[in-house]
Amino acid sequence: MHAATDLNGGGQGEVLVYLMGSWFCGTLGCTLHIDRPSAEGYDLVQDIPLSRMPVVAADSHSEGWRDLWQLQSGGGMPAGFIRYQFDGSPYRQTERIPADQRRPKGLLLLSGNPSLAGGQLEA
Repeated sequence: MHAATDLNGGGQGEVLVYLMGSWFCGTLGCTLHIDRPSAEGYDLVQDIPLSRMPVVAADSHSEGWRDLWQLQSGGGMPAGFIRYQFDGSPYRQTERIPADQRRPKGLLLLSGNPSLAGGQLEA
């Protein structure tokens, strides 16, 4: 699954790709790639393992990039929303709030509960 939005105010949409399958997922979630447009196509900004949906682009910014929130759960760990803030190179995890609170405010980029159980993506 993927979504695109301008995370850094550069006028072009960065792409968030939620990678699924046995290479990318475990009990704590799947890998989320953040890519930005380049002359050759796209460059990887960062991959965030252990991601779950929803993924929200917050209204707040750090170093010119929108903060991101994503759900993290599984492996016996209580579910929580993780805030990621850009610090000039990659995004860094800076805050965790319990998942039983309201979903963080912002632009909902990726949501649902997709499954590959049937062999094809089912959202």
